[in-house]
Amino acid sequence: MKTATRAWATCLFLFGGLSAYGCGDDDAQAPAGGSGAHSATGGAAGSGGSVATGGGQNVGGAGTGAEAGTGATGGAQSGGGTGGSGATGGSGGTETGGAAGQGAGGTGGDQGGGGCAFVPGGDDFTRKIVVAHNRGPGGVESNVYEVLELSESGQISRPGVTFEMGSGEGEIVFTTGGAIGIAIQGQGKDRSLGVFRFDDNGDLFVVNPAIHPSFYPHKIIIPPGNNGDAYVLDAEWVEHGGGVYKISFGCEGQYYEMGKVLDAKLPNTMLLLDDDRVFLSSTDVLGSDPSMEAHLIDLLSPPVRVASAEAFGDDDAIIVSAARTEDGKYVLLGDDSMFGGERVGVVRIDGDSLSYVQTIPSVPAPVSIVPSPNNDVVLVVSEYPDDIHVLNYDPSNSSKPFSLRGKLAYVGQKPSLPSTAVMIERGSLKGHVLVADLYGIRQIQFTAGGQGVKDLGLYKLGESFPDTISALGIQK
Repeated sequence: MKTATRAWATCLFLFGGLSAYGCGDDDAQAPAGGSGAHSATGGAAGSGGSVATGGGQNVGGAGTGAEAGTGATGGAQSGGGTGGSGATGGSGGTETGGAAGQGAGGTGGDQGGGGCAFVPGGDDFTRKIVVAHNRGPGGVESNVYEVLELSESGQISRPGVTFEMGSGEGEIVFTTGGAIGIAIQGQGKDRSLGVFRFDDNGDLFVVNPAIHPSFYPHKIIIPPGNNGDAYVLDAEWVEHGGGVYKISFGCEGQYYEMGKVLDAKLPNTMLLLDDDRVFLSSTDVLGSDPSMEAHLIDLLSPPVRVASAEAFGDDDAIIVSAARTEDGKYVLLGDDSMFGGERVGVVRIDGDSLSYVQTIPSVPAPVSIVPSPNNDVVLVVSEYPDDIHVLNYDPSNSSKPFSLRGKLAYVGQKPSLPSTAVMIERGSLKGHVLVADLYGIRQIQFTAGGQGVKDLGLYKLGESFPDTISALGIQK
């Protein structure tokens, strides 16, 4: 696949049913400030799920017995956990390490799983940035990750915290509130998910350095809810496992596979829309025409394909990135194929319909696309030849709403192998973008009015192999 080919090219440049994977103790001692909540007890066929730690923000875990389990009791001021299949929710918070809790009991879960009610927390806080350094001295493979911090004013600091899991790549994603982080790691038989968590004090713990799922993870999508669920794309052909899978995480980062949601051929990108609806790029899903790679899908049971459309007007595209405008009108897709590449396709979403709008040429290797929350510009990251492009967006122009303005006006040195781009979506830093660069993190800010976007420069980590960045994530 194209993504694997590009990763190998970068490497050459640098050289020059329900299954639980055990992690964490169900009766683990909580950190200072509260005691652990009581673990749930399951039904006749299994025991309950994880415990929650005490304190102001954590909640009871889920009952995951094969029969009716009871959710865990929450910590102080916490809600109860979600029950397993056919289960009842946990009770509200109790007086454990603080004042009596006010949380309501949880609700019964539909399939078991993690069932943890993760709390979003405040909009403004010191955010954790996590990067992967997949090269060590001399260019040897490395499994090192590093934790940096982003202040409420947008300043990056480097406290010197590192840990090891697997060889990370792409975007590191976080559950609601940022307590649990998940990274995609390795290639081939070494493909895995690495899971870590931050406790209430901000201390990091590796939950499981390398989970090997029953599928080949390509991209992880975290829904906006707070129950620990996530979707994972396996971007293979259907006969080799290609499709959309559902996983879930408990309060302590316990991993659960919830099964396959949808068969799809080469599903490289997926965007969450409203309710159970998603936008999916795939060359064959639910009986679609092979010439149509853009789809609206209702992830019901069973899933329903609502609409499909061509995204580029030909069959040459290999879609590596996708993003929806803030107003929800358009989806932009990056094509990185050797035949029709160097372009961004645009499709319109209008209720239950999906239609091709335009193709924007001269945008090579568009590995990340980030629309502004102000609905006026879009950033497109070109991994090669090392640039970040700006598209103008005019919502009033229905025939050609997007046009190529040119390259971002850089502060200091230009990008070097830019790749993953992530944007903060709430608080005073809403519209603040971090872009993984070869030796650091570039910060960009979307602005209201004026040019609509401003480069804030590169935070450089160094100039040697151990400083290179192969994966990036932030608590959004």
